[in-house]
Amino acid sequence: MNLFDIMFRRRQQRAIAELYRDFSELAEDGYVGAEMVEQLEGELDDRRQRRLMGRLSSRIKAGDSFGEAISAAWEQEREFVRLAVDYSKTQDRLAAVMARLADLKDREQDRADYLREVAWWPMGYLAAAFSVFAVYAIFVLPQFRELFAGFGAELPGLTRAVFRLAQLVDDWITLVVGALLAIGGMYKVLPRFRRWLDGLLSGLPWLNGVVRNLALSQFLPAFALSVSSGAPAREAAEAAATAVGNRHVRRQIQQELLETAQVADTDSVLAGLSLLPNRMKRRLSIKHRRADDLLRLHQISDEFLLRLGGRTASAVTAIDLLVKLFVVVVVALLVIAIYLPIFQIGQVVQ
Repeated sequence: MNLFDIMFRRRQQRAIAELYRDFSELAEDGYVGAEMVEQLEGELDDRRQRRLMGRLSSRIKAGDSFGEAISAAWEQEREFVRLAVDYSKTQDRLAAVMARLADLKDREQDRADYLREVAWWPMGYLAAAFSVFAVYAIFVLPQFRELFAGFGAELPGLTRAVFRLAQLVDDWITLVVGALLAIGGMYKVLPRFRRWLDGLLSGLPWLNGVVRNLALSQFLPAFALSVSSGAPAREAAEAAATAVGNRHVRRQIQQELLETAQVADTDSVLAGLSLLPNRMKRRLSIKHRRADDLLRLHQISDEFLLRLGGRTASAVTAIDLLVKLFVVVVVALLVIAIYLPIFQIGQVVQ
């Protein structure tokens, strides 16, 4: 999931999770593929789910397999979904895959909802601080500037700097607001711009670790699901790479997989990925266990998601504190900049 999905596709992703859960129940009852779509299509009351099911039904009628139809109609080219569904040859395995997809979608949305909620506070602080300063710079500071100019005294350096900054805000406020609105519009409608922003965020030193951890939390569950459905390890890894929302990290994974043998086992595929820490590669190793005992992949991916949640909470708390500190410092400097010349004028009058 990328930032675009987090911001604009929350309800759609929740609706898809519910449909996966319905498919799991139907698979347990003996339905497969197109039969599940036909059975469920007439039972839906939610408008969003009916629209999603209509797109899925159209893909199946066009000749796509069940997995291909889901991947194309719902998951924005996330290849691991097609692989996991099409490799599930038995009803029990298909039911398990659908239940797991619903669980992953719910976890993904819970994480997205959390990130969205905690992001509003720092963004709100910054927006409020900028708005107050803009009003202050346009309507209040010019009055103080005229007042202080009437006394003829030289203003302190901090006050002069604040007045110059206020003049810049007054001159450029329209252009800045227009640029912000344009950037928001470009992000919503231009996939190329979203990919460029992904690469930019990945290159920032203080965000690189967060971006890579999020990418790992997307890649590992998708890989575990694909392998446990019966797909070859190399093919499963290539498909799981499509689950990574950040394009920069996704291309890195795909480049590393090109150096892996086509018939490589799970251990060899994971060993060639620099995204995974060595400690996790050792825990994921299945050399000394039965080849079909791949639920361990799911267990470790779940553990990693829990740890990631804790790390994300710590990082967000730190960012929140830094933003609050920044706002307090800015307000304090503004107050000091205004009171310094007042004290100076008072001394002159005395």
